[in-house]
Amino acid sequence: MCKHLTHEKIYAIFLWFSTSLVFSEAQTPTFQIPFNNSGGTLSNELFCVESDQSGNIYFCGKHTDVITFGGTTLSVGSGGAWFRKLSPGGNLEWLRQGGTPGTTDIAYGIAADPRNNGRCYVAGSLNTSSASTFGSQTLPASYLGFVACYDATGSALWLAGTSSAVYSIACDANGYLFINTGDAAIHKLDAGNGNDLGTITLSGSLMNPQWHNIVIHGNDVIAQGGNKILKFDNNLNQLWSTPVNASLAETFRLNLDANGDVYGTFYALFGSVTVGSVTKSNFPNGYVYRLDGATGNVLSCDSILINGAASKIKEYIPAAGSPQFYISGDGAFNTPTVLKDGPSLSDTWTKVFPSNAPVNDLEIISNNCMVAVGKHSGTSVFDSYTLNLPAGSSGIDNSYLIGLCSGTVDIPEQSDASTRAYPNPAADYIVMPGNETETITLSNVLGEHFIVLAIGSNRFDLRGLPAGVYVMPRGMRFVKQ
Repeated sequence: MCKHLTHEKIYAIFLWFSTSLVFSEAQTPTFQIPFNNSGGTLSNELFCVESDQSGNIYFCGKHTDVITFGGTTLSVGSGGAWFRKLSPGGNLEWLRQGGTPGTTDIAYGIAADPRNNGRCYVAGSLNTSSASTFGSQTLPASYLGFVACYDATGSALWLAGTSSAVYSIACDANGYLFINTGDAAIHKLDAGNGNDLGTITLSGSLMNPQWHNIVIHGNDVIAQGGNKILKFDNNLNQLWSTPVNASLAETFRLNLDANGDVYGTFYALFGSVTVGSVTKSNFPNGYVYRLDGATGNVLSCDSILINGAASKIKEYIPAAGSPQFYISGDGAFNTPTVLKDGPSLSDTWTKVFPSNAPVNDLEIISNNCMVAVGKHSGTSVFDSYTLNLPAGSSGIDNSYLIGLCSGTVDIPEQSDASTRAYPNPAADYIVMPGNETETITLSNVLGEHFIVLAIGSNRFDLRGLPAGVYVMPRGMRFVKQ
């Protein structure tokens, strides 16, 4: 659904991340266990990431060529919308795609079912020229959008078509889905079969409808549309409406805290933007705002500079416990950055991403531990990890997912750079500097052991190893793609 109910779920921490970590509010997190696409030569991108109560991770996006992610490959010709489920251990549960024979389909939003039945729901846009297929489910041509339901094993249960592209989806605990078709309408669907149970039509438009999402608080629904932030009850009766007025402004995702207060962002190059009764015109700064969940009244509206420069703010996410916030800048005018700020919006820590790797979405897993998805172009260095474009490609956008957590989880403190195995993630082989044995034994997160053979000096063959997260003899973790 993109996005977060961080205080209404009990998250299981990734087994990617050590359970013995000691978190510090001021400790700058490090990048952990990256994934990126290693197949095809055309652009692809991830838009949304979501987790469920069991710690599974779901993410979705688009592709126009072969996708190879975590050792699994999707071919061209079966739809450009793609989505994936990872287990709490970081292992691939399933990877799916859907849509038309062309490659213009996009999965914009994905939502886990809060009833913990293992289901997830994917929504996006379609090429109308051909029939669309998602697993065993098919839609005739002419639909511009879709909603699909998948079970815990990745089997498609049902598929529904919409007359407009769908940019976000959310599921409540009562078995209802809520989707937005741009800024034009909000629909209520039956989560059991996708039937439309009601629609609210909206008027007006802001830029970037692909980033306008729906969030759930209890039985209430909060959405962005028609130049407004709106709150509805479960039957789509409007509870309040707060205008966001501008001649030209970009607005992005909404988030909630435990009380149901609403956190959002906007950006404009000129003119003024009015949120509720508050007007701002000090541009080109990005702005973050907070609305009272009960009334929609503006509680705060503040400008933000990232690393001292103007930036579009993609997300404003309340942290658990004390009044602190995660803020994501997409790097439109400076380097992509994630901040953790205190009540006065002073930085607790700042984490800079590679300049060519903007963040599209964050999912908070625990305090100071999150997952980011987006796209990178060219070689991108995330601390000790280097992500490259697929072989044979150049100048493309390429999907990535990466953890960002406090603490050292993949390299034991006593090790140094001269003894670190590489590459990480690895596909065909891994190099262990200083190793003199003919075999090494690896273990996965389930405690299963695997013996791998040397294929050269300090180089070991991984081609027969299933994709997943493994622990090496020195205690280092690595990802086999």
